[in-house]
Amino acid sequence: MLKGHIDVPQRNLALKEDLAFADPVLESIVQPSSLDLTIGDEVFVLDLEHQGLFRPSANTTVYRRLLELPRSKRMRYSLEGGFEIKRNFGYLVPVQQKLKVLPEDHMRYSPKSSTGRDFLHSRLLTDFTESFNQINDNGQKKMRDLWLFLNPLAFDLIIGPELGLGQLRIIEGLNAALSQTECCAEFATNPYLKLFHREGYEPTITPEGVQLSLDLHGHSSNNVVALRARPVSTPIDLRKKGAYDPLDFFDPIVTKDRRIVIEPKRHYLMASHEFFMMPSHLNAELIEHSQVGLRGPLHYAGFIDPGFNGQLVFEVTVEENAPLELLHGMPIASMVLFHNDVPDKIYGVSIGSNYADQLGPRVSKRFTALDTRRAAKDHAKLSKPVLVQDAKLLRGLRTRGEGFEFSHSPEEFNTSVESGMEHIRYDCERDPLVLQPIPYVVFFDRDGRVFTYKRAEEEHAYGETRLFGKVSVGVGGHIKSSDYDKQREGCVQRCLERELEEEVHVAGHCVKTKFMGSLFVTDEDVDTVHLGLVYGALIDGHVQPNSKEMQRGAMVPLDVLVTQADRVRDDFEAKALESWTTHLLPHLGEMYKRLQN
Repeated sequence: MLKGHIDVPQRNLALKEDLAFADPVLESIVQPSSLDLTIGDEVFVLDLEHQGLFRPSANTTVYRRLLELPRSKRMRYSLEGGFEIKRNFGYLVPVQQKLKVLPEDHMRYSPKSSTGRDFLHSRLLTDFTESFNQINDNGQKKMRDLWLFLNPLAFDLIIGPELGLGQLRIIEGLNAALSQTECCAEFATNPYLKLFHREGYEPTITPEGVQLSLDLHGHSSNNVVALRARPVSTPIDLRKKGAYDPLDFFDPIVTKDRRIVIEPKRHYLMASHEFFMMPSHLNAELIEHSQVGLRGPLHYAGFIDPGFNGQLVFEVTVEENAPLELLHGMPIASMVLFHNDVPDKIYGVSIGSNYADQLGPRVSKRFTALDTRRAAKDHAKLSKPVLVQDAKLLRGLRTRGEGFEFSHSPEEFNTSVESGMEHIRYDCERDPLVLQPIPYVVFFDRDGRVFTYKRAEEEHAYGETRLFGKVSVGVGGHIKSSDYDKQREGCVQRCLERELEEEVHVAGHCVKTKFMGSLFVTDEDVDTVHLGLVYGALIDGHVQPNSKEMQRGAMVPLDVLVTQADRVRDDFEAKALESWTTHLLPHLGEMYKRLQN
């Protein structure tokens, strides 16, 4: 795989004949068909607006080119402790490894998969080399310094010393790439691609390479066929693993008709229709700009290791001038296959590979795994707007920090809510700076019984996993755009009426509905972004569940509910009481009295 000499920090070691390194540090950065490149401890911030794109030179070192810039155009900072790199800026960082290239070899650079999925555009610069991402002999007999030029595209990022961002491959001779004939012959003996639920698949092989198509079926990802990067201000720390919720940074795109429309100048993660089974004697490279399906880069990390199994993830930046419809199975990219000797490491779980057997548009290792079933179910609900208001403003209307408190007048709350803002639920579900007002009604009958119910425990019935299977005494929900399409005034009451019609059936007559007060707690994550506008309703008759979100319901005597809450919970076979219910229990008696006055 690798030949020549490799210089790592404080070491200068040659490759052994059996392709194994004597040094464990060096061995740790050698992958099945590539060498990981790790960055040093400093960064130079480049002025792209006035200086233009920084280029390497065939006649000098990268460092010399850097010094030719005035200091104000190449400000230097330490990476110790982490350094934030921002969109629309360029950064130059030194690579810890140095290389000497043999005359018969050619080296090519590719970002690592995680780097590409975070939409970090990185390019390799080398001493005495004019081009990006490639290293030839050029008559240079000594070790050469390597640098990475970094340009965040979708997110602001945090980097630090010894972070692995890219990889080098050594290509020997002129015949490393497979010809069209060889690609066909190889597939006949070692089928390296397949399609789910389809026998007799034959790949399309053109002079450009093996053609790949787009998966918009979502058979392996619950109809989540793409993830669109969201414009967020929170930086992603590339030194961390599994630290972020993907739904804080990506919008899931769900389709059931196998087609989507993508927007210009946006960044997407999509998956190949083909499932890869790369033989150990082959590797592949995705062509960055193919244009068989759309205009724009199709990846920022296009190298496929020997032994890789799974769907390929495309990192697409759309450069079309107008929205473009994509269809399932349409051609989107091409890849080139390369010969390699069978390495002593094969891509997979056994060597700590992060994307073995991946399915669907998978995010980088910086994120927790995307629950595509939940994302698909919640997509329609959480991508719609709801009414929110400044958390400080709403909490300022209360005298207590937390808990339930009575209020004799709903006007202040209603006026404040009506002057609120419209946010997409994805944006505000984890944003404590705004609160989502929830009109919330507790039903009492003439005999002092309270409607009590258990929430569903299955995602197909009730999507808010944070409230699964809990006992509640209140019925309500978010104020949606349909509640204030015509005018904001009265939207709280319209929301309350809509929610009651959707959620329950009142068998009898509603005698009185009265505003009781507000409720705010921080017991659970779900509580911190919601404010309850609590109402009491007195009825002649009883209440029955009218929604799949309620597993079962009953009218429970007030004294039993208040004094024997644990017994009620057990009777409902529930794991817990909803936190809002727990805080309302001590006040239910007073609420009932006020309804009778």
